[in-house]
Amino acid sequence: ITAPCLVPTAEVSEQQLVGKRGVDSQSLQVNTTTLKEVGLLVFTSCVQPSDLEPLLSAVDSRIQAAEENLSTKHPDIQIGMHLFAFMEMSSRGEQRFDLLFDEHALPSAIDQLARNGPWVPTVSSVLGDQFKFAVSIVYSRPGAKEQDWHSDGKHIGVVGDFNGKEAAAPYALCVFMTLIDLDYAVGFTQFWPASHQNPGLAGFGPAAEVLGATYNGIMEAGGALIYDYRLMHRGMPNKGDRQRPLLQFLYHDPEYQETKNYGKDFLF
Repeated sequence: ITAPCLVPTAEVSEQQLVGKRGVDSQSLQVNTTTLKEVGLLVFTSCVQPSDLEPLLSAVDSRIQAAEENLSTKHPDIQIGMHLFAFMEMSSRGEQRFDLLFDEHALPSAIDQLARNGPWVPTVSSVLGDQFKFAVSIVYSRPGAKEQDWHSDGKHIGVVGDFNGKEAAAPYALCVFMTLIDLDYAVGFTQFWPASHQNPGLAGFGPAAEVLGATYNGIMEAGGALIYDYRLMHRGMPNKGDRQRPLLQFLYHDPEYQETKNYGKDFLF
């Protein structure tokens, strides 16, 4: 393979990625170093089973309201088949969606997670205490196809050298927290560890599969992954018989403006 930069080939285990939950400097240093080098951390059991119900209820209500609005205001859009982009909601391919919550009316349980989840001390350590955040639902219906490899955020500032060193510090971190148990039937998100340090890797995602350098984000309900917004990943197909909902928490520098992933017209 000829590439404009070093192609990450290391196989990474969940044990290597489990985030430290302490707020002491040593724990935070371990987490920030892993994020710098690998671009990914795992936090298991972020929510107790008994606390999942209000989260699922809030998610179901938001999805129902959005899809009712789509059907009423935009009957020409065939939900799940047509691509669309509004300020609050975008399709991410067939049967795959990203739906923002209203930042001024976040359900209490979700707002508490956004501000106090076990990953937040690491977010503060990487981005500083003045970060901003947005919360959305990333959900895939049965029949959702495998996504292409992509990164959610572009590279800003200094690009890493050929060996993937000296890249600019993260300007945004994303957290996926699953509300159901993930497996090979309902699907999951697959990541390419250490692919966040050089934009030259764009288009080389299939190499990660050939090299066995991928990490499968299979988690139990209440588990979460935090990753550098530049990290390459893809949603895997939903071959099951139920919807796959994730809560997505996007934390970013105050100066950063999200312009890539949503549209300009209001849905609500």
